[in-house]
Amino acid sequence: MGLDINLTVSRFELLAGTAIADLDGEVISGSFGDAPLVITNTARVCEEVANWPDSPLHILRFTRKYGPLHTYTRAGERFEFDLSEWSAFRKTFRNNWVSVFSAPREWDRSERLWNFPRGSRLIFSRRGHALQQDRFLDLINLCFGSLPWERIRICPAPGCKKPYFIATHLKQTYCGDEVCVAWGVRKRKLECWNRNKERYLAR
Repeated sequence: MGLDINLTVSRFELLAGTAIADLDGEVISGSFGDAPLVITNTARVCEEVANWPDSPLHILRFTRKYGPLHTYTRAGERFEFDLSEWSAFRKTFRNNWVSVFSAPREWDRSERLWNFPRGSRLIFSRRGHALQQDRFLDLINLCFGSLPWERIRICPAPGCKKPYFIATHLKQTYCGDEVCVAWGVRKRKLECWNRNKERYLAR
């Protein structure tokens, strides 16, 4: 007789979040805390990571909120990294987003493979099962893999401040910002005019 186990994951965790972090030129240094960093809304966090500005102060704020992007976490220990490293790893995450968004329609977005890196743990709990990682980059990639890829979008409006987003419905094209939506309406009206202008002018 088999043993039925509910493997629904309710949260994703980083072994430890940031306790302190400071910026010195092109380097951010600090130390990890003792408590895990818990993520329950994977869509929101993936959007934040993809859209986060990459100025030095913004990277510092990111590190204080989430932790170093690519450094392996050790509770209570110190960390240090260059800003250029953060930007390079975040660029890879954005490229993955673009690849999913640009994939042909016939590509099966429902099937995904995840190879668990070192430091991966599955935690069974009455509060809900958790997947824990030692590195934020691995954690955010896992969160991205858990999303409904058919809803991955990039807002086409010029100058959109947060172009990487998860659609709330399958027909959504723009991020939801009023400026972007208004640009989309004007674009559709112009396309309609160009397609039918001879008929309109003939009237």
